[in-house]
Order: sequence, then structure tokens, then C-alpha cells
Amino acid sequence: MVAIQSVAHFSIPVSDVAESTRFYTEIVGCRHLATVAGGTMAFLDAAGICLILVKRDPPINPRPQDHGGVHHAFAVAHELRRRQLAKGGRQWRPSPTSSHWKSITRTPS
Repeated sequence: MVAIQSVAHFSIPVSDVAESTRFYTEIVGCRHLATVAGGTMAFLDAAGICLILVKRDPPINPRPQDHGGVHHAFAVAHELRRRQLAKGGRQWRPSPTSSHWKSITRTPS
């Protein structure tokens, strides 16, 4: 068996790559690396892991109340991110694994 050394990248389907890029850079704190010609994919640095935003036609999840177990979460500093999320009109939820960190669990598109 081969041992995994790290996560190379993960992708998130989004309906608006530009809006989602702004969310992940301005609110979550990722660093923009590149956007492909035509704007169908954006590459971001998420604390050393490559996050790829991939354009998909909406609705991405036709049943928002049922994500089917597929989701993502980021550990972020509590108070600073809470203020940034409130400023951006986003919701935040407490992480079930820590009282000092919060997880952003919703993307704008």
C-alpha cells in the first residue's frame, strides 16, 4: 500500500468563478494563484493546499438542505473571520471539533 504524504488539491464546483474567488480570497483568506482563460477555473492557495474553483451550471446542489455528505470546511481564527463574514453577509457556524476555531461551511454560489 502506498502511504499518502499530503493532499495535492481539491476542487469545488461553483456557478460564478469570479464571485467565488472574491469570497475565498477576501473572506476565507485564500491567496489567488491563477484563473484560466475564459474564467472557468480559478486556482487558490488554501493554507498550502491548492483549491480549484470549477465553473458548473446551476443549480450545483438542487437540494441545499441535503448536501449528500459532500462538503468542505476551513479552520479560521474566530473573531476576525466572524467580523469578515458578517461584513460580507455570510453566515458562520461553530465547529463541532473546537471551541476556539470556526468553520466556514457555505460558499456564495
